[in-house]
Amino acid sequence: MATAPALTTPVGLLACQKDTYLNVLDTTVIACSEKPNSHGQYEVELADTVLFPEGGGQPSDHGSIDDLDVRLDHAQQHSAQHLLSAILETKYGLQTVAWNLGEQRSHVELKTERGFKLSSQAIADIEQSCNNAIRRSMVVNVEVRDQSADTQPNSIPADYNGGVVRHIIIDGVDRNPCCGTHVNNTAELQVMKLCSTDTIRGGNTRLFFMAGGRVIDYAQSALDRERRLTTILSCGPNEHADAVERLGKQQRDALKSAKGLFGELADFIASDLKQELQKTGFAAYHREEGDIAFLSAISHSLGRQHFEAGGSGAALLTAGAAKAGGPVLIVGQEEAVATLSETVKSSVSGVRGGGKGPRWQGKATSWTGLDRALDSIKKHQLA
Repeated sequence: MATAPALTTPVGLLACQKDTYLNVLDTTVIACSEKPNSHGQYEVELADTVLFPEGGGQPSDHGSIDDLDVRLDHAQQHSAQHLLSAILETKYGLQTVAWNLGEQRSHVELKTERGFKLSSQAIADIEQSCNNAIRRSMVVNVEVRDQSADTQPNSIPADYNGGVVRHIIIDGVDRNPCCGTHVNNTAELQVMKLCSTDTIRGGNTRLFFMAGGRVIDYAQSALDRERRLTTILSCGPNEHADAVERLGKQQRDALKSAKGLFGELADFIASDLKQELQKTGFAAYHREEGDIAFLSAISHSLGRQHFEAGGSGAALLTAGAAKAGGPVLIVGQEEAVATLSETVKSSVSGVRGGGKGPRWQGKATSWTGLDRALDSIKKHQLA
């Protein structure tokens, strides 16, 4: 990398940390890669930057130089986390041990015991406390001090040597070391929504949340879904849940009825195959819209009607469109099944499978050549 002598600004005093809303800056290029990276981009090191570099659980800014919308979104979520964690600890005795700023939802990880569960009412109370704090328009200050043994908190890694220690202070609510970007006032968070919880390692609890523009975007997407469901279900939003439950019940009833008809159809087909087996020792059945479940139902019925009663021969069951192929199932006497499976593999291109005893199962990439295979089998008529 070609370099020029210049001093870099320490993390904690970067322009993006001093002013979250700054998106223009005159600075010096310290270094630049001689060639583009694998993404076709040059890697540039600046003396100071409006791009937050990543840290404190907050992802980096990104863009051609910066994407201010991403910056402001990250600042809202990060300040919301500070506010949420402070309220959880001071009002509810719940300590935040980690957090994550996700692409759609963020979460705080709370130190809890196994079996702990935040009730719906508790979540509602915490959310109300957060939004009350947002409405109080509390100032968010940044405090920067020179790094020393006295100023360095235990939460900062021991090998940190940035030269300064930076704290984010929400007036009257919270004071925490942090290198991230933040809003200037809690009112800029607009609104906070707590979403859900889950339990992770050691019994800790994750509480998911979103703030600011993400809540507005979520509300808009929910309204869009509501409009679509109103059209699809032909009823108002208050009736959507009942309408979906009715549709679910109708589907379950239809599946139950279809399963009964499915079994009856398999019995009828097996009965016809039984007659063919009794005449020639061979029977075949193909259904274009069938699947392995349907073929298995036929084979089970055929087993009850013919093979378990001492019948001989083997049956070839196939399904799927001619060009797409599909499942193949061969059932019957062990020797006849082995012979028939070899005939099918040699006559139909792309058949793969395996099995032993009275059942062989496989799949074909197409059914080109199936008619030729059937003609060959019928000529030799397995006995």
